Amino acid sequence: GLAWLVQSWALSREGKTEETLQAAEKAVEYSPREAVTQDNLGMILATLNRMDRAIVHFNEAVRLNPDEPVLYWNLGNTYGRLGQIAKAVSAIQRLVRMQPRNVNAHVYLGELFLQQGGRDEAIGEYRAALEIDPNNQKARSALNTITQSERSGRTQ
Repeated sequence: GLAWLVQSWALSREGKTEETLQAAEKAVEYSPREAVTQDNLGMILATLNRMDRAIVHFNEAVRLNPDEPVLYWNLGNTYGRLGQIAKAVSAIQRLVRMQPRNVNAHVYLGELFLQQGGRDEAIGEYRAALEIDPNNQKARSALNTITQSERSGRTQ
């Protein structure tokens, strides 16, 4: 199974999309209990915009290896792309608990909270990101946008 995994990586670098997918599916077929094969197939499916199938493999990868932070990123990101914001928030919150200094996770969590209407939670996440990396432009820009929209809302 892991040989198929390595082959899928090589094919991916060559840009052979369909062959990459087939190799990744073989890797899962031969090594279904390996989180890395599940995650790899999920990544390929997500790249091909087959999110419903990708989410199945990301969930399985997390089930097989619940202590691997990157799996929660992949899971949360895919739920976000599917518009399942509450599930995305849950996965990214788990990642943040595992890696409290993960700036990208705080920024993405802020974006997700905004999509849910959680302005205060979003501000908290953007501020957390800026405490870790004061130069993070995404967090700074998002905070500025929130405060500018509040100011313009008050003047009307």
